[in-house]
Amino acid sequence: MQSPGDFLDEITIASGLLLIVWSAALFRATRRWRSKCVTTEGRIVGFTESYDSDGSSTMYFDKIHFTDLKGQAVEIGGPHGRPHPPELGESLSITYDPTYPKNAFITGSFSPWVIPALILTAGVVALAVGAAIHFGFID
Repeated sequence: MQSPGDFLDEITIASGLLLIVWSAALFRATRRWRSKCVTTEGRIVGFTESYDSDGSSTMYFDKIHFTDLKGQAVEIGGPHGRPHPPELGESLSITYDPTYPKNAFITGSFSPWVIPALILTAGVVALAVGAAIHFGFID
């Protein structure tokens, strides 16, 4: 009788392939969603501060305002912190979903692609580990 460990390579390879297929579907869905988005100008109107656990470092996160197609003001937070406060009034290109304007990102950023890319990376790693187990590089 074989133990579950005897199938570890097949399970790992299958998991890797499933993650790769899932990431491909997410990339396609993100590209389709992205094609429905519109771009506008936004401005940095403020920032929030975040401190590390011992209080020795501060990161500043943008507060960005823009106006959607319906003329409504929308505020979003910047995707990542900076070590210095941002310049208030700085103009940024914002891409957003007209149906859900808060679903927005700075134009040209990698933000919409993060989750599909992470899942793709996990799939490639799982596939490589499964192949390494299968071919005897890992016991």
